[in-house]
Amino acid sequence: MDTPWWEQYHGEVTRSGFKGLRVRGCGSAESKLARRANFGSGCLNSGAGALLMAAHYGAMAIYMLGYDCGFGANGEKHWHGDHPKGLGNAGSIAKWPGQFRVAEIQLRYPGRQVLNASRVTSLDMFPRVALDTIVNND
Repeated sequence: MDTPWWEQYHGEVTRSGFKGLRVRGCGSAESKLARRANFGSGCLNSGAGALLMAAHYGAMAIYMLGYDCGFGANGEKHWHGDHPKGLGNAGSIAKWPGQFRVAEIQLRYPGRQVLNASRVTSLDMFPRVALDTIVNND
């Protein structure tokens, strides 16, 4: 979802041997897959897009982890340090809850369950669940 980041790091990701799916999800260059999955509708953030991709691939139980969608206690905008100058640093964070509300509507499907297991979150549109209730402790 962050075109400038991909423009800067695409070569590095390719050279790393990463074999996973890469989907461009917003704007005129969005992929056909993104359109089919409604990944790019409304130019959602990457977390909301990931939920829609999981649903597109048939997930009926989707558990969210690390979806805090708020600034850290010390003003951090990411779980990592800020990106270098010229790359985005969560400048649209205030829009994210609304984008998750759009995704939540699209995720409604009989039998599908989307649960937020994040320890701290500003998202109130998905039911909350404690992580230890969904992780197998065997």
